Amino acid sequence: MIENKLFHEIPKNADFHSAIMTTYSFDFYHFESQVLKTLKSKGVTNISVFADTTMLDQSIGFATSHLKSLSTSYSVCGVPCKGAFHPKIILLAGEEEVMLIQGSGNITSGGHGKNHELFNVFYANKDDKKQLPLIQEAWLYLKELNRNVEGISKEKLNWVSSNCNLLKKSIKVKHKFYTISDSFRAALLYNSESGIWNQLNKLISLKRATKIHVFSPFYDENGALLKKFFEANNTISINAFLQPNKGIHPFKMDQGENIHFYSWESTTRSKKRINKIQDRKLHSKVFHFVIDEEVYLLFGSPNATISAFGSENYRGINDEFAVLIHLNDKTILEELGLNGVYENVKPQDNKQAVLVESEIEEEQKENQRKIKLLGVDNNRGDLTVFIYNSTEHEKAMLAIYNHWGEILEKHTISLKKDKIKITLDKKNNTNTSGYVQFLNEENVIISNKQVINNLQDLWNTNPSVENRKLMKLSSLLETGDNKVFDVINFFNDIHSNRQTKRKEIVNDSGGIEEKEEEHSPSDMTYEQAIAFNEESQKNKEVLSQHNTVKVWDAIEKHFSDLTLSESEDDMDDEEEADATDSRERKGKKERTSPIEQNSIKVLENNRKNISRFFDNYIIALKKISASENYEVGIVDYAMLLIVLNHLMQYSGRKVILKKEVKFGGSDLEMLPTLGNLSQLDNFSGALLNILGAYVNVFSKSQFKVYDDDFHKKKAQHYMQLVKNNMLFLLSIFKKRYTKHSNAELWGDVLAYNILNKFGELDVDYADSLTEFYKNISIKEVNHNDSLAVLKNWHIDYKNNYSSDNFYDCKDLGLCLVNKFLPTNDNKKFIKIVRPGFDFDDDEKDFILKELYQIDTGKLMMSKQEHNKSKIKKISI
Repeated sequence: MIENKLFHEIPKNADFHSAIMTTYSFDFYHFESQVLKTLKSKGVTNISVFADTTMLDQSIGFATSHLKSLSTSYSVCGVPCKGAFHPKIILLAGEEEVMLIQGSGNITSGGHGKNHELFNVFYANKDDKKQLPLIQEAWLYLKELNRNVEGISKEKLNWVSSNCNLLKKSIKVKHKFYTISDSFRAALLYNSESGIWNQLNKLISLKRATKIHVFSPFYDENGALLKKFFEANNTISINAFLQPNKGIHPFKMDQGENIHFYSWESTTRSKKRINKIQDRKLHSKVFHFVIDEEVYLLFGSPNATISAFGSENYRGINDEFAVLIHLNDKTILEELGLNGVYENVKPQDNKQAVLVESEIEEEQKENQRKIKLLGVDNNRGDLTVFIYNSTEHEKAMLAIYNHWGEILEKHTISLKKDKIKITLDKKNNTNTSGYVQFLNEENVIISNKQVINNLQDLWNTNPSVENRKLMKLSSLLETGDNKVFDVINFFNDIHSNRQTKRKEIVNDSGGIEEKEEEHSPSDMTYEQAIAFNEESQKNKEVLSQHNTVKVWDAIEKHFSDLTLSESEDDMDDEEEADATDSRERKGKKERTSPIEQNSIKVLENNRKNISRFFDNYIIALKKISASENYEVGIVDYAMLLIVLNHLMQYSGRKVILKKEVKFGGSDLEMLPTLGNLSQLDNFSGALLNILGAYVNVFSKSQFKVYDDDFHKKKAQHYMQLVKNNMLFLLSIFKKRYTKHSNAELWGDVLAYNILNKFGELDVDYADSLTEFYKNISIKEVNHNDSLAVLKNWHIDYKNNYSSDNFYDCKDLGLCLVNKFLPTNDNKKFIKIVRPGFDFDDDEKDFILKELYQIDTGKLMMSKQEHNKSKIKKISI
C-alpha cells in the first residue's frame, strides 16, 4: 500500500498542455501554491477549474485576496445543478497523449493529501490506445459542462480537443465496459440522462452478489441506499464502514442481520499517517462487490446516498462521476489497505455534520431560484456578462467586487438578454475587479458569484502549437535570450504553414475546393489579419492578440529594460569615477555584436530567409493597396516595426564564420548596406521597397480611430515609433547612398510623405535618435549625420509640395515628376516616379507604368505600356 503525491506522478516525459479539473470544494490558496505551480512546471498552460456553485460562493470574496494567478493563468467557474456538483476529475491533454485522473479528492489540501482519498489513473498516447475509449467518454462528459459556462471559459474547453488529436473522435456508446487487459475491465458511471444506480444494474447482477463492502464518509441517515441493495438481493451481506465522530452515519436505519457496521479505524489503511497527521478523515468512496467469485469495485465521487446514486426512476440530484472496474484479483482490498481485523461500531448521530450538510442542501435549493451567472469576461475594462434567468426578475443591480469582497461599483441591468455589456469605471481596472453578483433593490443576493476572467491574459493560455511557440518566443525576446533569426523563422514558418493548413471539401458539383481553417491570433499570418473582419467585438479581441502585436511588445520591452539597465550602470560608473570603462559601451557591443555562422552556405540560406520575410511583407502591403477603404491599425504598425527592427538589426552587422575562415568572415555582413536597389538582399534596396510599399498603403488609407482608451493610446504610441524608425533609417540611407543620381530624391520623397501623413517630428526626437543608434551596426553614418538630414527634412517638406519636382497625387501621395504630358503648357498627364512603384531597369528608376491624369486623379495606361502588353499577348 503506497501513498503518492497526486500531480508529482505525472510522467516526466509527458507533454501535456491542458488541464480540465472538476471539484466540489475549491481551495484557492492550495491550488495556486501547490497544484498550479506543479502543472506549469510540466508545461501545462490551459487550465480550467469547474466547482460546485454553492461551495465556490463561500470562497469567492473570502479566500481570493492576494492571489497572483486567478483569472489570468487559469479560469474557475461555478457549475449550477439541482443538488451538488460533486465530480472529482482531472483530465490532462497533450497533442498526442491524454491522462484521466479520477477519484474522491477535492482540490483542497485535504483532498490532495491530508484525507484518505482514492484516485484511479488512465493513460493513452498515439502508440498505446487501449485505455483511450474510456478517456474519450470522460472527455465527452466534461464537454457537457459547456452548457453551463459561457465566454472565454467555454472557449478554453474547445481549445482542448482542437489541440489534442486523441480527443477529436467521439464515442457513441456510454456506460460500457472497456477491456484494459486480460484481467481488468473498466466502465464510467455518472449521472446524466440516467442515474448511476440504473447504470450499475445494467453492468453487474446484484441478484447474484454475495457480499458488498461500503467505505463512505456520508450515508443516508435512514440508510436508503443500503436498503436498495437489500431490495435487489435480500441475501446479500453488507459491511458498511463508518468513521467515528465524522461524516453522516445511517443512524436512523434499523440494523438487519445481514448488515454489519464496522469502524473505519480498524482498517489497515486508517493507520497510515502522513507528516505526523494523526487525525486523517475518511473521504474515499469505495463499493466492493463479490459476484460469482468475481470482484467489482466502484469508486469516485458518489457517497452512499440516494442523492448520489439515484434509483430506478430517479436520476439522483447530484452530479457524480465514478469508475466501475472488473477484476480477477480477489486481494484488491488488501492491496488498498482496506483489510484488517474489523471492529463493530454503532452508527452515530453526528449532529454537527448533519447540520452543515443540511445548511448546504438548503443553500443549493435556494440557488435554483436565483439568476445564474455563466461567465464574466473583462476585456480591458469592458465587461461581458453571460446569464441564464428563469426568475421573475426583469432588472437587477450588478455589483462589481474587488478580491476582498468590497463593492467597487454597481450597475442597474436589464435581464431581458442573456449577454450583457457594461464598461467599468476607469479606476477599477483589470487588477482591481474580482467578481460580480446580482442584487435586488433591497440589496438581497439573487445570483451566484462569478469570478471575472481577464480576457487578454487567458488568451495567452491557448495551447495551440503556434501559440506556445509565440509565448516562448515572446518570453525569450523580453529577456534578450532569443537567437538572432528566431523572429524571422517564426513568421516565415507561419506563412509556409498557411498552405498546409488548408483542407479540401467536396463542393455541390462534386468537385474539390479548398476551405481555410479558422486561425487563432498566434498562427494568423499578416495577410490573414489585414483581411480579417474587424467590425465584430470578437474579431477586435482576436486582432489585439495577434502575433505581430505580441512579438513587437516583447521586443520593445527588451529594449526598454536594456536602456534602463544601461542607465543605471552609467550612474554606478559615475559614482565609482569609472566612466572610461562605462558599461554603456558593453551594452552596445552586445546589441550589435557579430553574428556567428557555421559556414557560407548557412549564411546564404539565412540571407534568403531574410529576403523572403521582407518579400512576404511587401506582398501583403500590395494586397492592402489594392483594397478599398482600408484602415491602418495596430497590427499594421506592429508588423512594420518588426520588419524595420530586423532590417536595422541585420544591416551592416558583421558575420563570423566558424568553419570557413578562408572566406574572410570578419569582412562579411549579414545584410550589406549597399546593393541593387530593386532587390531586398541589402539595406538600401530593402528599405526603399518596404517604405515605398508602405507609403502606397497609407496614401490611400485612413488611420483607424479606436474608441477605447487602451487601443487609442497603443495606436498613438505605435504611430510615434513607426514615424521615428522610418525617418531615422531613411536618414542613414540618404547619407550612405550618395553616388546614385536619384537616391537623394528617393529618400526625400519618402520622408516628405511620412511627415505629411504622420506629422512633424516631436521636440525630443534627438533623444530618440540617440537610443536608436545604439542598435545600428552601419558604421559609415553617425548620429550627427542623421540629425542634420532630419532637420533639413523638417524644414523643407512643406515647401516641396509646391515644387515642380514633386506632385501630390490622389491616393498615391507625393511623387516625383518624371515628365508632364504633353510637354507644352496644356499639361494633362504626369509620368510619376517614387519608391513603391516597380523598378524600371532601363530607366533605373521606380516608375509607375500608368500615367496620372491631372484633372481626375485617375490612372491611364500609356501607349508605350499598351503596346508592350499587346506584344506579350502575341508572343504567348
